[in-house]
Amino acid sequence: MRPITVAGVLALLCECVTQPLAAQADVSVQIVGSVFDSVSMTALPHAQVRLVRAGDPSIGRSVATDSLGAFRFDSVPGGAWLATFIHAVLDSLLLEPAIVRIDLRESGSLVLSLTTPAPRSLVTSACGTATPADDGVLVGTVRRASDERSVPGVTVQAIWPEWVVRRKSMQTELQAVSAQTDTLGRYVLCGLPNNSVVRSRAYIGADSTGDIEVALNADGYSRAHFLLPEYATVTAPGHASGQAAPYRVGRASIHGNVRNTDGLPLADAIVRVLGSGSPVRSASDGGFTIQDLVSGTRTIEARKLGFTPHRVAINLRESTLAEVTLILPAQRVQLDTVRVATGRDVPYQVRAIERRARSGTGTMLSGELIRERSTLWVTDALRGMNGLLVRQGAQGNAVEMRDLQGTPCAPFVYIDGVLTKVGGLETASVTIDDFVSRGDVAAVEVYPRANLVPVEFNGGITGCGAIAVWSRYGTGGVPVLPQKSGRARQP
Repeated sequence: MRPITVAGVLALLCECVTQPLAAQADVSVQIVGSVFDSVSMTALPHAQVRLVRAGDPSIGRSVATDSLGAFRFDSVPGGAWLATFIHAVLDSLLLEPAIVRIDLRESGSLVLSLTTPAPRSLVTSACGTATPADDGVLVGTVRRASDERSVPGVTVQAIWPEWVVRRKSMQTELQAVSAQTDTLGRYVLCGLPNNSVVRSRAYIGADSTGDIEVALNADGYSRAHFLLPEYATVTAPGHASGQAAPYRVGRASIHGNVRNTDGLPLADAIVRVLGSGSPVRSASDGGFTIQDLVSGTRTIEARKLGFTPHRVAINLRESTLAEVTLILPAQRVQLDTVRVATGRDVPYQVRAIERRARSGTGTMLSGELIRERSTLWVTDALRGMNGLLVRQGAQGNAVEMRDLQGTPCAPFVYIDGVLTKVGGLETASVTIDDFVSRGDVAAVEVYPRANLVPVEFNGGITGCGAIAVWSRYGTGGVPVLPQKSGRARQP
């Protein structure tokens, strides 16, 4: 990890109004100024500004900035002085306090502005001068949730999808960057896409945070800090293969409220902490409590039909009850289009789905049937289907198939026709339910064996099957596979 060098990066802007005096011993200067964060573009209140003699550090003064980030030193004697400041933002930026030298030779007043470096300067300092302009950096620290101790040797990973053009078609591929924390628990991830969202987590051995979504700043310099649990209790609900599913519970707890954008409580919203604890429903006043959570940095999510899901990262400690308020915006209502008998107004995706349904090679479920067979998640409707195993995984319901040799395998998963890196084994960090909600699903195609997979979904030859999930957005709102019975179409 390249260290961030900060010597000389604080800007010093001086405007002097002086009156010449006979001797430097009679010099008296009033120093006024401000402390500013160039990354967040805000003043820094409660920063400690320190002024010491250049030749004798035991002589000095200290003052705190006010709510506007302003400070003042009165009657400063002449001579050489060193100025610096301390603020929590320096720790979050992984910066050491820089020192500025001031030579006071004449009486009067001096305006001193202390700032953190510009974001692009921080990116260059962290990742090198050859860093492309559209690449950014993610920095932060990893500490123990139990006592805030820095943890060295922790792997921090960021994953994000990128569109790739291959032979006149566009596909998504997952990109990943990882780094290890230093002796102070600090990490630097370079080469991340500016102004986008990445999925990140920190882990060492069996200890791991949850996956959190990090919104990267457009200026290229972003921060994310993690709390790592001291330990995690792994439970093993019934699993046909005899392997323990990594579903974790602990002793941390969280209390919160679910509300709409007008501040009104939302009842019966489903709230869960991804990869830990038990899902709950909000009460009539919007309140909820989850008490069996693993400590550390986690992602909490709230969902309710008719509203856009809301996710937020939260730090959990076993000794503290965390508080959170989740705001769910109303989901824009979209009416299904009218289906014309001639087929001219039916999207080609719908025609292709129904063509494959008529071929009888896979199991087809309409959106209506999915909602009849499930209560919370899309994957709940897949339980009990031939050739599939649905169980509780680290991040939710995981789907597993078996290859031609009978070995468990992760199926290829397509969301609205796009191959997505979704797995069914213990290593899966993303599930089908993360991409499409139960209320938005239009159809699901299941091909449990490799020899049943149609050519459109043969993302690779691994001997595993495939699942194609279609949302109402991917099918243009046109009803797919109208089914009145409660049984799925199976070959």
